[in-house]
Amino acid sequence: MELKDTVKLMLSDDWRERLLGEYYQVAIRCHKLATFIRKVAHGEKKPKSDRELSHLKKQQVAMYNYIIALEHRMKNARIEFIPFEVE
Repeated sequence: MELKDTVKLMLSDDWRERLLGEYYQVAIRCHKLATFIRKVAHGEKKPKSDRELSHLKKQQVAMYNYIIALEHRMKNARIEFIPFEVE
């Protein structure tokens, strides 16, 4: 799934579909961020600075926590979804 695939969900009148779209958008962005951080760790990519890498890692933790919160909300609302796999 790509970000463009979430547009219909985000434009829905149903809050459950918008919540699902939000979840997938954050998961997609988090996956891309994790991929970049992993490439930095393997020397394949270089961040602008050590400070930038530190900020990206903090952002990644915040995104994981956000994903978990969205998963809890969807489970409580009985919304079916495919869980995001942490790399």
